[in-house]
Amino acid sequence: MRKTLTFTGFAFFLQIYFCATVSSIFPQDKTEKGKVFYQLHYRPGDWITYTNTRYINCLTTGHHQVFAGTSGGVVRYHYIRKKFDYPLTISNGLLDNDAGVVGYDSRTGYLWIATKLGLHYWDPYSEMMTSARYSEIGLPIDENILSIGFETGGNVWIHTGKSFYSTAGNLRNFMKSDPADQTIIWNGVLFLQKNKLPNLFTAGGQPHHYDAAGKAFVDNDFYRYPVTCFTFDAGGLLWTGTAGAGLWYAETLSNLMKPLTYGLFMSNVSAMAFDDERLWTGGFLAPHYTQKEIAILSGLTEWNQDTEVFTHHPSTYRKGVLFDEAQCMLADSLHVW
Repeated sequence: MRKTLTFTGFAFFLQIYFCATVSSIFPQDKTEKGKVFYQLHYRPGDWITYTNTRYINCLTTGHHQVFAGTSGGVVRYHYIRKKFDYPLTISNGLLDNDAGVVGYDSRTGYLWIATKLGLHYWDPYSEMMTSARYSEIGLPIDENILSIGFETGGNVWIHTGKSFYSTAGNLRNFMKSDPADQTIIWNGVLFLQKNKLPNLFTAGGQPHHYDAAGKAFVDNDFYRYPVTCFTFDAGGLLWTGTAGAGLWYAETLSNLMKPLTYGLFMSNVSAMAFDDERLWTGGFLAPHYTQKEIAILSGLTEWNQDTEVFTHHPSTYRKGVLFDEAQCMLADSLHVW
């Protein structure tokens, strides 16, 4: 049975050896107590980086999966199994975690990812990432990738707002090209320009409601989380990404949106506590996006490591419950301190 938890503050000094400021959490499998485990060689997926993935830049869908390019890497959700797969981050070969554009090539099964530092494609069969910095692919320093597209003939296209480039699949062989006579499936800005965001709805009793005029989700403290992207999958689901409220989905018949929570609420982890199968994390508040209402939001993360379910506990300013500076955390049978 799930415990009823109360958040309680305390003001005495406690010496603790497990609180350290880190930018993400890197877990490994549990080992037998008392045994020292050494490993010098690793396979793809042995190391996993968990960080803040609430800020979504782009969405694309593949074989039974939706991929969300976020400020904390690429989140992968299998909508048939209804389960998250481990995220793609610097631990899997990305040059950095800020994934601005993602695109799924249905012909090869590769996932293409444009981050701040470079362009990548991920092979789901070998679980290997191939990466190249923008200087290596010949992209001018004043151009940024806004869209990734796939031609029916097999070429991969990128759009920077100033120019179009294409390649036959070689990451380091992009050439400036004209897409006028080509049939291209686009992801990113060009998809959003050619498709209209449907009317969205939220059910009563949820912690957010949707503001259609402002195209944003609004929580009970009146903080706004703009919709940044959307897409559709082959199974009839509508997916939306937001700046701060994570990933949402709905059946296209109703467009009644439901949230999917994944990752840490705050990536700047400065305190942790274990409660049986759950790990609690908190951090120091740091500005993220330029919007004032998003930049000041803080909260705790409850992570059930058995079920891989993340639950976020945001600061509630109306009730005066603030988690802006978590320095140490303890958990007992009823409380988190």
